[in-house]
Amino acid sequence: MTYQDYCAALRCQLGKEFFDHPCFKWVVFAREFILHFENELYQTTMNDNDAMYIEQHMGQIEEAKKQAADYRVFLSQLLIDHLTEAIPGHNFRTYDQGWGIRCYADKWNSSHLAFLPDFSRKSPEFGVRIYLLDFTPERKAQALEMFSGMKPDIEQAGKCLTWQTQIGFSNRTTAVDELCRLGGLLVELFKMHPNPV
Repeated sequence: MTYQDYCAALRCQLGKEFFDHPCFKWVVFAREFILHFENELYQTTMNDNDAMYIEQHMGQIEEAKKQAADYRVFLSQLLIDHLTEAIPGHNFRTYDQGWGIRCYADKWNSSHLAFLPDFSRKSPEFGVRIYLLDFTPERKAQALEMFSGMKPDIEQAGKCLTWQTQIGFSNRTTAVDELCRLGGLLVELFKMHPNPV
């Protein structure tokens, strides 16, 4: 494992912690430490030719950045539209965190789905993660049964259970369909074990 892989894994785990404890000083400290460590560890791969290329193509680079931001807005709205169509009677909202887009429903409490686009490979890949938070013992038992075919992630201090699909849906449409299917299962889970009144 390289230091770069190690830092990426730390950032991934830290993202989960940041969700649970957004203003906890040690989480902020750890984030700053990882950023500093990465900056010190890696020397820039930029050379004079690369700098000249960027200077000559800055307009196209800025346009690509704008299109990337527009894509994320498009993707967030697409997820809301598909979830609303697949699961009527729920109000959905999304929160783009860069590494993924979290999808919340008004009847899921803090539980949610995350859509995980990965553009680090030659062709894009997508995945979905389920976050079950503030669960009752009955809801936990039912969820473990419902999502038994998925890759379970670590339970965080009894507060959060997560499952992840394969990362590797090469088709965005297939991944969105899977997100909607899993959203339907979350609806069933909350119907079987409703929140205490």
